[in-house]
Amino acid sequence: MNQAEFAKAINQGLGRAIQHLQTHDATPYLAAIEYACLNNTAYDPQCEATRDAYLFEIIQLTGQSAYFLDRITRHLFLAEEYDDLAQLYRLTRMFVQIDFPETRKVLYERFDKFVTEKEMGGSDGSPWHRGMITKFSEELIILDSLDAVLWITNRLGQELNKQEDYYIDDSVLYEANEHFGKNEVANTLTDLAATNPNISAYTKELQAQEQKRTSHQPNKTNRKRNFESYKEFKQKLLNYEGDIPPYIPIGWSNRVNWGNKQSANEDTAVFNEAATDLLQTKEPRLLTAYLRIFWRNPFPLGCEPLFPFTKHDDEEVVEAALDALAHFEHPTIRELAVTNLQRKEHIASAINMLTKNFHEGDFQLIADALTAVASGDDWHDVGWVFHRGLMKSHLSPEAADCLIMLYENTPCSNCRLEFIKFMNQTNTLPNWIIEEGCFDCDPEIRQFCKELSIVQSEKNFTHHESRITNHESRVNL
Repeated sequence: MNQAEFAKAINQGLGRAIQHLQTHDATPYLAAIEYACLNNTAYDPQCEATRDAYLFEIIQLTGQSAYFLDRITRHLFLAEEYDDLAQLYRLTRMFVQIDFPETRKVLYERFDKFVTEKEMGGSDGSPWHRGMITKFSEELIILDSLDAVLWITNRLGQELNKQEDYYIDDSVLYEANEHFGKNEVANTLTDLAATNPNISAYTKELQAQEQKRTSHQPNKTNRKRNFESYKEFKQKLLNYEGDIPPYIPIGWSNRVNWGNKQSANEDTAVFNEAATDLLQTKEPRLLTAYLRIFWRNPFPLGCEPLFPFTKHDDEEVVEAALDALAHFEHPTIRELAVTNLQRKEHIASAINMLTKNFHEGDFQLIADALTAVASGDDWHDVGWVFHRGLMKSHLSPEAADCLIMLYENTPCSNCRLEFIKFMNQTNTLPNWIIEEGCFDCDPEIRQFCKELSIVQSEKNFTHHESRITNHESRVNL
């Protein structure tokens, strides 16, 4: 495995990186390992499993733990990205637990520094700040149990006594309760609050927050959702400066389905009104936004009015129109899908359109088109529509080549697990994927592949025993 191949493998979290280091010198790959440790390379860290255990296993295989600990702890005080910091903190905690107990103080120093870091949110109550306090607290509690809880609450209480508007929430207490039980934590803090002014300030602030929530909590039977009407949403689009992010129209259209309706048919009326406005819109930026309303909701006026937009001069309009057409079964839609795959254009949208317009042999057409996919975002888009739509509707061994290409290139471990499962369901899962999957960064993939490996071993053993029995029977005859 050359350096580029190794870098790609470790950044994706593939098990082959660990397999390779088990039998090869790590020296050529140290830069790639360091990069993956200092930068969280998960495609969506919020949704994917953490990679600290995977990376720590790789570090152990290098035989240079002290070097990596030095680089990680240095960067722990320099990193500014939320997910990078969380990974660095978890890795440092693992070092403390395994080989370097003296590094414990670094974790506490980093927590202490973060509590007052204004440039990173600090006391302004931003989600970034709240989330980081929670992440750091989780690791300290894992490391030092109830002693960590007392240190954290004392430190946050100390800041509360300095700044009346310093923000805290109950996330630390929640983590503590999960580990030790609500009664034990509450009793301990209550006892200490009597003599410790910092813990007293901490507990009083949480009590005040709870009282405020209780007194302002609306009657659940009368509570209404904060639903943005179509008129309000339309005005937002018209007033929006610059490109309109896809999540705005997609998110609003999703909320229509659970919004506060006056009647059961209100959502239909809303989408009809949006469809009418779409057909009267000329400006590409607004037109794209209107089309994205119908990414998950069928266009109520049928597919024919959307066909002209697939020939629009603006590529974003074209792609949004193709995605809206995926809800329909129609010969013209199939023709559009096939043409785009042959041209290797709008590949994700083309695959999406084939879900309801599929013909035998289309998997080969898709495999040929996948050779043109380049970026990680594009691989994720293609993989998403492939496993969320096409494979669920057309499960077939003929998809094997596509699934292996997607497995090799998707930046998302969640999608990778889906591809493995589909290959297993169609009896096309190669042994080498099962073997390297046992070392994947994703614990669920590891578990799935280990279970498959055990089943495979049992089958091989049974087959071997059967051959011996047959051989002995022939000898006895």
